[in-house]
Amino acid sequence: MIKQKHPAMTLMLLALIFMSGSLWAQKKNADTFFDHYKRSLYKQAGQQDRRQGIHSGNLIRTLFYNYGSIGFPYTTPAVEWPKGSNHNYIFEFGVIAAAEVVDVYGDTIHIVDDGIIGGIAGEGGDISFSGEVWGWQPLPGYAAEGQNNVAMSDRPETWPAQWPNRPADWAGNWIGEYGKGLAIADQESYFVMDDRDNREFAYFPDSRDSTRRGLGLRVEVRGYQWAHTLAEDCIFLIYEITNEGDKDLDKVVFGMYGDADVGGAEDWNDDDSFFDVSRDMVYQWDHDNRGIWGGAVGYFGFKYLESPGNPFDGIDNDGDGLIDERRDDGIDNDGDWNPERDDVGADGLPDTGDEGEGDGQPTAGEPNFDETDIDESDQIGLTSFNSFVWPSVRVSDDEEMWQRLTPGSFPQPAQNVDIVFLYGSGYFPLKAGQTQRFSIALLLGEDREDLFRNADVVQKIYNSNYRFAKAPDKPTVTAVPGDGTVTLYWDNKAEFSLDPISGEDFEGYRIYRSTDPGFNEARTITDGQGNLTLYEPIAQFDLKNGIKGYQPLDYNGIKYYLGNDSGLKHSWTDSSVVNGLTYYYAVVSYDRGDTLALIPPTECTKVIDIDEAGNLVTDINTVIVTPSAPPADYTPPEISGAVERLAGVGTGRITPVIIDPFKVEDGARYEVTFSDSLGSPLAYRVQRIDGALPEIKISHSTLFNNEEANPVFDGIHLYVAGDSLQLDAQNSRWINGSSNYTATGDLFHNGTPYAADYEIRFGANRTDDVFNLPVPFEVWNITEDKAARFGLIDNDADGGWSSGDDVVMLIGESGVKPSWQVTFTAPADSLGPRAPQAGDIYLLATRKPFASGDVFRFGTRAAGVQQNAPASVLDQIAVVPNPYVATNILEPVNRQLNGRGQRRIDFINIPTNAVIRIFTVTGNLVQTLRNDSGLESGTVSWDLLSADNIEVAYGVYIYHVEAPGIGTKTGKFALIK
Repeated sequence: MIKQKHPAMTLMLLALIFMSGSLWAQKKNADTFFDHYKRSLYKQAGQQDRRQGIHSGNLIRTLFYNYGSIGFPYTTPAVEWPKGSNHNYIFEFGVIAAAEVVDVYGDTIHIVDDGIIGGIAGEGGDISFSGEVWGWQPLPGYAAEGQNNVAMSDRPETWPAQWPNRPADWAGNWIGEYGKGLAIADQESYFVMDDRDNREFAYFPDSRDSTRRGLGLRVEVRGYQWAHTLAEDCIFLIYEITNEGDKDLDKVVFGMYGDADVGGAEDWNDDDSFFDVSRDMVYQWDHDNRGIWGGAVGYFGFKYLESPGNPFDGIDNDGDGLIDERRDDGIDNDGDWNPERDDVGADGLPDTGDEGEGDGQPTAGEPNFDETDIDESDQIGLTSFNSFVWPSVRVSDDEEMWQRLTPGSFPQPAQNVDIVFLYGSGYFPLKAGQTQRFSIALLLGEDREDLFRNADVVQKIYNSNYRFAKAPDKPTVTAVPGDGTVTLYWDNKAEFSLDPISGEDFEGYRIYRSTDPGFNEARTITDGQGNLTLYEPIAQFDLKNGIKGYQPLDYNGIKYYLGNDSGLKHSWTDSSVVNGLTYYYAVVSYDRGDTLALIPPTECTKVIDIDEAGNLVTDINTVIVTPSAPPADYTPPEISGAVERLAGVGTGRITPVIIDPFKVEDGARYEVTFSDSLGSPLAYRVQRIDGALPEIKISHSTLFNNEEANPVFDGIHLYVAGDSLQLDAQNSRWINGSSNYTATGDLFHNGTPYAADYEIRFGANRTDDVFNLPVPFEVWNITEDKAARFGLIDNDADGGWSSGDDVVMLIGESGVKPSWQVTFTAPADSLGPRAPQAGDIYLLATRKPFASGDVFRFGTRAAGVQQNAPASVLDQIAVVPNPYVATNILEPVNRQLNGRGQRRIDFINIPTNAVIRIFTVTGNLVQTLRNDSGLESGTVSWDLLSADNIEVAYGVYIYHVEAPGIGTKTGKFALIK
């Protein structure tokens, strides 16, 4: 690793290294053997396949590379913790493998493979002076072509079209360690590397392939991150090392070499370190507990969770009662494979009918057997740790590295200096074709006690085969900026997630807001030791299921709040925002935890990353939004007219609500159709019908209780509230005539509700259909447009209809099947009764549920610009802040470099296409700005730079706004130191 701390010393060291390297190369450099192996030309195969990735699935955010390096010199994030803080803890770390071999001269030598880059030859990584890397290189085909990222489980666009080491049916699925498409962690990474390009020594590991160099090792690498509070300070790193040569390696060591600048890269000279063999752990901290950020510094460390085993020495190396167990011997060494639970076949998935499923025998790939059972490894643990002052030992010095990796090498660690440390696990044999496994946890903690607590947690996760609680799936979130508001809406796919331990345990959503992309402003809840632990939501919505309040389990004196049975929502508006200020939001799904398994609730990740160009990149559940007032001539979108019923009798409410005004289209027409085809429950679909062909917006929904879980389409959130079949007292009334008789409707005793409205039309002389009693009216079923049968209950026995008698509607064309009834009663007031006369009509209305065949339509008008807007709209224009005094709270933070960042003032309520000209008080034109934001914003920002890109002076300035078709406005503002 290169650190430009003492340039003169660096040059001297380079000269010495060059001289000593030249002498060593006279005998040991294998270039002289190329003719013997008929290789006159050579090109490194792995350099062009190098990729980078960012792990950011919990509080740790770091760059890593597919040649085994974590971090990169003078590049961030380099184990940034907590995420978004710009507090970086390492310079660079790389995984190493070392072995003792005999070269072509018959000499016993030691070769070290590494993934350290450093900077130039002799400084850091093992790189020849011609630029060849003598270490790990990535194998091709394990990431998507045409992009620069390592394959990540939560980014399908980084996956290759076909995984080179998996069957064809894995294409399009994540390369899960425990089965096809199974991502057991919230974020996973995967790549494969080997050491075929390590040509430093005259050793050839495979007699079948003279082009292969190094030790003949191939390494599959996985990274795991969980967002759960218990594991949020850890990255799990898993290395599967295979000897692909045809020569046995009898003495191998596997470990890591690197530089952890705890406190930041510029705070490199006051670090301390130590080790704990009982915990298989090494760690480092800052001597004065003060980082370059001016505050306290955490502890950083690595812990062996699974070390290479020695299955040939007849010793129980890990004290688990098993001797020489292996993960590649086809034997269930610990006897924990359960045919009732684990007999799922080679792909690790139940009910796929693949090889080995249901055969009553353990098959490679099934849970708790060989590779998927961590207990089937005779681990030897941490066997060496060296901490020394940089640059006294370099990873490029293979012999020095080998000596320091000798088992039992634990010299007194250097303290209060610039530390580089090296740790390893060995010796262990790696026979030709054999695979060994190496798992570590990269850990951070507030202090040593917190670091050790985190180490205990990750050990439990490892002990459970990494079958840790997994958060529900992330919802997909959209943000809509408004005038002093931000509206969020999201889908409901998280509600159908399955936890590998607890099954269906989704509980709700939390919304976090911050003005920093790491959401550190929201991380305000401390544990029993005062360590910042949980995030405080600005809003929370949970299932109405009786599960509420604080979850009983606690972690280090803190409990997770499950909600108050508020009911789920899928949209929310924040009305407490400031126009012009940028906000970061995350909508996270969370589960209810598992009390029996002693697992507290967990929530999904909330990630906003920074790409290579310094741009912020959101995840599907995170958004970046800046609220602002619209242009002064803006007109909002609307639903054009009322919802129209085209067919059917349903009386429920269909309410389209505009939630995203910028997605509403002009002249769009939508149709809502209800159906219960093939005996399935009643459902509805929504399609857009104004195009050449119908476009389905909601294919199938059974939400009839005004739920807001329907997906948003074209900026519209559709609410459907169905009615139950009952009398509609609000709409039942006299619709013609002047009778003052009161009418009382009800369901006849033991009657059957019927979905129809009726008119009682006075003026006809006929008899009822049951008792043949004379009545002065007829009853018309207006829903079905036909005469209705009815019966008269002659309560006063006067032989015909009169005040107080009941008129009962009958169902069907014959028989007596009563339904609704209505009773007309004369008033007892001084004005006297006005009996119904010919021509009087009473409507007996009912509320009717939606039914198959019901059809409704509605349309929309898009947002637009007010035509012939009055000049008075220009009165809304203002400059914010005015005066500008040295700074502005709305100015963006410079997150990449030190310094104040960009200066800014805003012109607000600017009409669309308006031009702003800024002048000095003497009339010199300084800058010209335009509102080209369309309808979305009436804010135009100025970075206080002139047209020549020069910072303007403090003082008073004049602005002139020219709004086409509206008018002009002139004003002034001041810039003050």
